Amino acid sequence: MGIETYPLSNKSFQQNSGSAESEYLIRVVSDIESFVEKVQIVSAGYDDRGIWLMKFTNSPLEEGDIQFNYEHMVFTRGGYESYQFMFIDNQTAIASLDFSKEQYEYYLADNELDLMFLEI
Repeated sequence: MGIETYPLSNKSFQQNSGSAESEYLIRVVSDIESFVEKVQIVSAGYDDRGIWLMKFTNSPLEEGDIQFNYEHMVFTRGGYESYQFMFIDNQTAIASLDFSKEQYEYYLADNELDLMFLEI
């Protein structure tokens, strides 16, 4: 596992995540892929908690919901200004889902993210 710290100097991230109460955010990750994903999320100016919630709600609930198997889903850049969720199986991208900024903003507007996640 690794520990990530992000300086809160990224203005768009501060605006999206609320007030900057401390100088750093700390996130614990279990592998390099998760670390790279967190860096991409913060570099894009998004709150990783909102992205996680989108991944959770956009994941198929049962095997019959989709016609393929996958191990995990990652947030990644899909173009110059677009993002997507990639479904990964055996280290290969097998499908993608476009990132919805409207859905992301809906989760942030709810102001419930702080209540849903444990602060350390």
